[in-house]
Amino acid sequence: MSPTRFLCCLPARLGVFLFSLVETLGAGFLAAVLIILLIHNQENHDLSMTKFTMIACIGWAVVAVVVCLTSFAGFMGAILRNARGVRAYSTAIAWLFGVQVIWGIVGIVALWVEPKELLKACTAAGHEALCSSHLEEAKGIVTGAIVVLTLVHAYQFHVVSSYAIELELVRDNRESVLGRSKYAPVGLVEPMMGQNSSYAYADAPHSYGPSYA
Repeated sequence: MSPTRFLCCLPARLGVFLFSLVETLGAGFLAAVLIILLIHNQENHDLSMTKFTMIACIGWAVVAVVVCLTSFAGFMGAILRNARGVRAYSTAIAWLFGVQVIWGIVGIVALWVEPKELLKACTAAGHEALCSSHLEEAKGIVTGAIVVLTLVHAYQFHVVSSYAIELELVRDNRESVLGRSKYAPVGLVEPMMGQNSSYAYADAPHSYGPSYA
């Protein structure tokens, strides 16, 4: 199996290192901001947050914490060449990629099929023509951003999962070589002269030395 490359010529380990480092810092920062915001609102009640907004913030905070932890596992796995850490990071990326694809499809459908609410909110100020033209531009920009981010996430999953497979193959080969190098257990071996065995020339007729019989 040929090793996977990052950006065509760089080792996949570098790609996993960079991806996991960026996501660890980004998810950690997002989790810290959301947790501080929730604690501040719980103590002071100065933010007009609805129940739905509160639940959404809690959910995003939990997701951010999970992503931060799994990304850090991938970061350490890339440094230490640990297959388990990189595999945990790859699994998290797979789940997030699935969620991103689903929400991306929902967002694109809502943006192109049902843009009435967005247009209604924009035309409330009385600039319908301007809102219509800007809405078309926004639809194209948002759709392009969703597609690009999805492709980047897919490439990220390819690099990380391929590197995890490489580390697992190296680990399995090393364990198999170490397993073959060990001596196989054998049964109990009795000495040739045990308690029940007699010396072949112990009897007088067959013994060495002069015989006077």
